[in-house]
Amino acid sequence: TFLINPAVAGSKGIHSLNLFHRWQWVSFPGAPQTFGVTYQGMIKDVHGVGGLLFSDITRPSYRIGLKGSYAFHIPLGDDMKLSIGAAGRLVRNSINTRTITFIQDNDAAVNAASEAVWGGDAEFGLYFYSKNYYVGFSAPNLIQTKIDFGTNPTGRDPLGKGYRHYFLTGGYKF
Repeated sequence: TFLINPAVAGSKGIHSLNLFHRWQWVSFPGAPQTFGVTYQGMIKDVHGVGGLLFSDITRPSYRIGLKGSYAFHIPLGDDMKLSIGAAGRLVRNSINTRTITFIQDNDAAVNAASEAVWGGDAEFGLYFYSKNYYVGFSAPNLIQTKIDFGTNPTGRDPLGKGYRHYFLTGGYKF
């Protein structure tokens, strides 16, 4: 839940470090892979902090990035808390054009393009939790940063952008 909601940072009351790897379609050449490491913990019972360092490879494109999160936990009594969190993210999007076969190798849009661009974005989250249940809401890509490799000389339409998502999560421990 920490990966999609910055308000979760510190909610377990302990410091934790996690490594993860995801490999899809293993038998296909250039299959997508994601690697990452996260940290989260609580400082002085009300301040949650967290971080994420990741790499996402989906040949011929790949991205690396980092995210820092802060959450403020408000006690509501009877072991219930409401956490309000925010995060900032910095990402480097890259395209390896040497692995793509183009119909026209001399296309100005390809030759003038940058192979990597940096971008940032922000996230917001709410997390209501107790010992046995939780409900969360989060919205990443609040700024919806454009991904533009400089291939369009008019500047009208970027290649893409980080689209805003809305997540509603919940759980109960039986």
